[in-house]
Amino acid sequence: MYLKNNLKQKTQEVICMKKKFYFAAMFLFCFTTVFSQGLWQWENPLPQGNNLNSVTFINSVTGYAAGDAGMLMKTTDAGESWTILKSGTYSRLSSVDFSEQTGIGFAVGYDGTIIKTTNDGLTWTDKSFNTNDVYFSVDFSADALTGFLTGVSSTDTLGFIYKTVNGGDSWLPLNTAINGIFNDIEFPDNSGTGFICGRVFSNDNAIILKTTDSGLTWLNQSQGLTGTLYYLCFPQNSQTGYVTGYPGKIFKTTDGGNNWTSQLSGSNAQFYSIDFYENDQTGVAVGTFGYYMRTSNGGVNWTGYNVPEPTNNFMYSVSFMNANSAVAAGMIGSLLKTTDSGISWYSIRKGYIKWIESVCFPVNSQTGYICGSGIIMKTTNAGSEWIPQSADGNTVMFREILFPFNNETGYVVGGTGRIFKTTDGGQNWVRQIVFSGSELCDIDFPSDVNTGYISGDMVILKTTNGGENWEQLSSPPIFLNAVSFPDNNETGYVAGEAGSSGRIYKTTNGGLNWIQQTAASVSGIVDIQFPADDQNGYAVEWAGKILRTTNGGTNWTAYLTDINTYGICFPFNNLFGYVTGGSYGESYLLKTTNGGESWNKLNTPYNNQTTAVCFPNNYDTGYIVGVTGAVLKTINGGGFIAVNIISENIPENYFLFQNYPNPFNPKTRIIYQLPKSQFVSLKVFDILGKEVTTLVSENQSPGSYQVEFDGSSLSSGVYFYRIKAGEFYAVKKFVVLK
Repeated sequence: MYLKNNLKQKTQEVICMKKKFYFAAMFLFCFTTVFSQGLWQWENPLPQGNNLNSVTFINSVTGYAAGDAGMLMKTTDAGESWTILKSGTYSRLSSVDFSEQTGIGFAVGYDGTIIKTTNDGLTWTDKSFNTNDVYFSVDFSADALTGFLTGVSSTDTLGFIYKTVNGGDSWLPLNTAINGIFNDIEFPDNSGTGFICGRVFSNDNAIILKTTDSGLTWLNQSQGLTGTLYYLCFPQNSQTGYVTGYPGKIFKTTDGGNNWTSQLSGSNAQFYSIDFYENDQTGVAVGTFGYYMRTSNGGVNWTGYNVPEPTNNFMYSVSFMNANSAVAAGMIGSLLKTTDSGISWYSIRKGYIKWIESVCFPVNSQTGYICGSGIIMKTTNAGSEWIPQSADGNTVMFREILFPFNNETGYVVGGTGRIFKTTDGGQNWVRQIVFSGSELCDIDFPSDVNTGYISGDMVILKTTNGGENWEQLSSPPIFLNAVSFPDNNETGYVAGEAGSSGRIYKTTNGGLNWIQQTAASVSGIVDIQFPADDQNGYAVEWAGKILRTTNGGTNWTAYLTDINTYGICFPFNNLFGYVTGGSYGESYLLKTTNGGESWNKLNTPYNNQTTAVCFPNNYDTGYIVGVTGAVLKTINGGGFIAVNIISENIPENYFLFQNYPNPFNPKTRIIYQLPKSQFVSLKVFDILGKEVTTLVSENQSPGSYQVEFDGSSLSSGVYFYRIKAGEFYAVKKFVVLK
């Protein structure tokens, strides 16, 4: 092994299989991935809020961390500050391993992800070869040529080990003769001696395997141990080592694994990682609920501690950088550091990790507000800093925040009937009214400062004096998640759910009467918006449908996405709009440029559910918020599609290749080449010549590029893709076949 830590706990999740694409030999390159993704930057928490699954230090100041949604970070000041690296993937990364001497590193994870850097993390090359694999651990020798992978197949849940002797250019499978889940692999002293830990797939028997011939043969050293083993640590050589697992498992060997002695941890915690710094005396094991164990006498005694983080934070990895200092990483971007060899820890991650439900930038992208689980916060510098606002009742869930016309006068509504108003930009919030037992969900002031509406749990409220008084109107007997009055105080809509059925209601007399609208069969509707007039509107259901009407709600058509959807935003008109969505593991931004006829699914660098989206004053700068306190900002409209450089050799001519496969469902790849730097536009059109989506719109250097296009949103038929690069212009046809 050469300095690594990694996560091993998620071994039995069912992974959705991705279809492999095979290209003609002329296109079989190693992929250097650069994403034309939206320039999303984290605003809260900092440095970021995805789960961190692996952390490793290669010397006393330089370290790396890997996590969900393709997260890779680097520190050069002993963990005090971290820079986010461009990994080129959105897949979950489980393990990272670096060589100090060469600047070469590897990270592996889900969807068969294997990426390599040769310049200390500045750029990464895609070395993946099987998208059906899930990798848990990677370990390379000091020369970065010989390395090992462990993981499990998402198609048959069989564990495997791979070996490379050429720096990851090719991998060969190794045979262990055991059907197990292999969570970690370590070759301690750059010799042919290595170890694997894990669990037998069919029962609770633990696995410890040893090789002395670089993986050709493996000896079972499990000795009847039970439980799941996650992590191995051999601090100095292959003789003395430790292994951790569940429940409360810590074992030690002093004879190269021939015998393993149980260490009395005194805990039933799940220990995901353990590390010692260049000796076998002082070490730390980290695990569930922010609980960790420390020993200063080689494991004879272990003392338990709780780290200064919320009790639901799991710590997945720990790494010492010197005899006294270590960093632990874990859930929601947790980063803890000790400078007294694990006796005390302090948090490096800054910010809030509470559920955020709503985001509002009233006038421009500088001044904005968010609200959620007991919090109201404000920024005046485009999200770089968020200041808590004080409101009586801050223990409740605030569901919606609205500053309808300026940065000073605003409202927030939430649980147990809370309504608060500010007239000084959030310095003071005054409670207006409490409807006991009524959850309030949404608020809208359509055209003037006096008349507004609130929807909630079988309740609709109306004010005509700027919130001084609220009148309870007759309400449909359902949970109303959203309210929208487009351009006047008379015609409006509310939407929600009755059991498992979504409902939309309309009023034309200021809320005195409500008439149910005909809508497609949908589950609970969570948001509705009529952005410019009372004829063209949109609604989203949590199960993934986006509804659209062009006749004032008389008829609704449904656009089916493949993700959960929650918030909707059409900033200025009926054409350009955004929908947030996702669930644990991934989140997306859906974008339309044609009034909702089609939607382009864009990745975001967040591993959990997003709840709301706001583009304040243009189509480029926008914000999304999520359930773990996430606030992210984009300055290019959320981005486009993943673009991979497949060759940096400079072509002689421009060329647009035929996509492959063709016909396809739902994904295909488009390759083109540029002989010189150009601004490149790559767009898709339907058979009538109407633009469907933009794939690329940016300056690109000379080289050959590959774009993966997802046609899930398209119906079967013939389409065209067109490239413009300087004076070069080309069009080709592809077929979507469902």
